[in-house]
Amino acid sequence: TIYNKMLARSATSISLPGCTELGENAFEFSNVLIQKILSSPSLVVIGDYAFKGVLRSQHVNIPSGKTWGYYVFSGARISSATFESGFTDIPAGIFYQCSLLTSVIIPASVANIRTLAFRNCGELNEITVFATTPPAIVADALQGIKSTCIIKVPSTSLAAYQAATNWSAHASRM
Repeated sequence: TIYNKMLARSATSISLPGCTELGENAFEFSNVLIQKILSSPSLVVIGDYAFKGVLRSQHVNIPSGKTWGYYVFSGARISSATFESGFTDIPAGIFYQCSLLTSVIIPASVANIRTLAFRNCGELNEITVFATTPPAIVADALQGIKSTCIIKVPSTSLAAYQAATNWSAHASRM
């Protein structure tokens, strides 16, 4: 079952039993509780821009084991995010222009951070990365984040991050 474009923009709680896929822009500019939808065991595909511009401020846990589209939370009122262990590839633009995003936790399992992943997240205060080997990161993934944003990495890997391609541009923040 594929869920496309939500019609009731004022809905705050939605149950999607048996839904396996959220179509493009499924909950664009809605008031939904994202976590309730993402925790659905049958959901395996989250389409491009699925939660674009969601109006309700909230924390999200980003589950692994699902297929993620591009710009899933673009412009949404996400306050903080935690990628679950097992997540390997942070998709392009996942939090693009999330102006309320203040903190992100990235597990050791992440190997890639794609283009524009956190671009223009101007209130981002802290990024915590648990990977001992610096994940590959595209140069523009962190453009436009808060100038005082702190990037926390494992202390035993600090030198590796400070020398790694595209992480080195943020060495003074580590």
